[in-house]
Amino acid sequence: MGRSAQISLLEYHEFLIQSEAPQADIVLSPMVGDTFDCLDVAVHLHASGFRGRLHVMAPALPDPAILRREVASICPGIEVDVVIRGATGLISQTGPRPT
Repeated sequence: MGRSAQISLLEYHEFLIQSEAPQADIVLSPMVGDTFDCLDVAVHLHASGFRGRLHVMAPALPDPAILRREVASICPGIEVDVVIRGATGLISQTGPRPT
């Protein structure tokens, strides 16, 4: 039998008090929140040993690869997908991985 899916929703302050890596394959974060941004989330995930995917919800960006490269340079091992929020729904812009 396959692995069951589970979704956990945490406020940013709840997320910060966790010292262990989330038992998740994917973490979803806004690009910019009221008191944090996706780089804050990535740094905390990296420090905890997380090696999954970070999906970043963002408005349309001229070059989503810039965001992916920024995270990769600071948090190696975390793969970033930029998910664009648009009027017609969500568009994932994974593109080539930074080198």
